[in-house]
Amino acid sequence: MDMRKGALLVLKVCVLLLFAVTITYRHSLVVYWRSISGPVIDLIVAIGIGVLTAFLAILAGHVGTTRMPYRWMFWFGGTALASFFVIAGVRGYLATLRVVEPKDIVLDAVKKANDHTDEQIATVRQDLKNTADTVSNVVSDKMSRLGKQMETLKPSPPEFARLTFSFAPTALSSDIRLFPVLLQALRADSAGTFKVDFTARNISKVRATGVDVWIQICAVCSFLTEPAKFRKISGQDEHVRTLTFGDLNAGVLMEKMTAEVTLQGVFAYFDTSFTYGCANCVTLGSEKPTLKTIILH
Repeated sequence: MDMRKGALLVLKVCVLLLFAVTITYRHSLVVYWRSISGPVIDLIVAIGIGVLTAFLAILAGHVGTTRMPYRWMFWFGGTALASFFVIAGVRGYLATLRVVEPKDIVLDAVKKANDHTDEQIATVRQDLKNTADTVSNVVSDKMSRLGKQMETLKPSPPEFARLTFSFAPTALSSDIRLFPVLLQALRADSAGTFKVDFTARNISKVRATGVDVWIQICAVCSFLTEPAKFRKISGQDEHVRTLTFGDLNAGVLMEKMTAEVTLQGVFAYFDTSFTYGCANCVTLGSEKPTLKTIILH
């Protein structure tokens, strides 16, 4: 019992000395602790204090009393106090882990601002692209419609006048649907003369302006008389005569014209060819409109 009292006295003296030192040098201890402390150091110190508290409580229970109820009070009280120190240290350490540094806050804000700016730029670019596509489609559609309108407004190419030649209609060929008559049987008169009656028609839909007609008989043929209204131009071939007619409306026939022709020799047929020209007539090729006369003997 005396040993216990001596140990308890020593324990009390140590606690009082620790308390006195702490109170006396508290400011210096606070400054020094702040200079060396950190989250990990704080946690270690808290755990050390908890362990020391539990040890002192258990020691005090053994030394201070022999009765078990009081010992249990020391042990539970010391353990609870030790647990408080340890829990407080752990929570403080976890709190420091959750603390965000100012620079981290700034960096996070800058990152969020950059992300937001990138999203805004992407949205603006997409809007610009959509607008450009819409404008392009509208312009293309307008140009297409304008092109179609211009096609409808563009004047059609001018139509050229075209003439066709035929034997003059007779009682047997008066139907215009039979025009042109390109073949005809003919018998010479008592003097051996063939009277070739012919005409021309404007088969186009436009008026022929300033029409000139040339008639050409075969090489063994000759004109008995000059055809009415035709003339022989100086230097012209003996088998060719020229007619200056003037204008001929669309679908209109020229009046009947006659060429009196004689042949030198006996033949089964002979040809009479024509050519023409006007201010708006189609250009003729090498083939000439030709009428074939079958000779009846």
